[in-house]
Amino acid sequence: MKIFAFLEEQSTVCFSGRINIVKLDDKSQIGVFLFQEGQLVNAKYGVYSGTKAFAELVGKIEEIGSFDYILEPEIISSDLIKFTKSLSSLRLQLEENSRLIEEMKSQRPPDNIKLMVKPEIFESEEEFTPSEFKLLCTLSDYTLVKDIYRQSDMLEHEITKNLINLRKKSAVKVVETK
Repeated sequence: MKIFAFLEEQSTVCFSGRINIVKLDDKSQIGVFLFQEGQLVNAKYGVYSGTKAFAELVGKIEEIGSFDYILEPEIISSDLIKFTKSLSSLRLQLEENSRLIEEMKSQRPPDNIKLMVKPEIFESEEEFTPSEFKLLCTLSDYTLVKDIYRQSDMLEHEITKNLINLRKKSAVKVVETK
């Protein structure tokens, strides 16, 4: 992957600041990588930031093939730091995520299904993991499956796994199919 060679180069020179990734043809921005003293600490892509943005941005760059970049050296404030993983571990995580997405593709609900949180769960003794609770919060704002996957900051396979767990715990129900 061409993007990882470029990111490794920035890491080697201990770059601090923003790297704006832009399209070659019209120079419109695709996304941003943030480095602090050679360490990749955040990524931004569309409405996402953090590891989901990193995965989406790398995927988009691979999809379009060629890109340009604009380096903006600056001090990155601590409130912008979302992760402190090495590039090699992020690359391995990305490969693992791709494998898990492929594995769980058959279990992903169709985009046109509308889900709803069952109100009874608030009176039950059921325990929820932090990621399940986070998805329940997303479900309180978005009910259509395609919107849930688009708006959640979790990775696709994490959303699928948590939806399955929530269904097993009878915390969500299918309201309608559009």
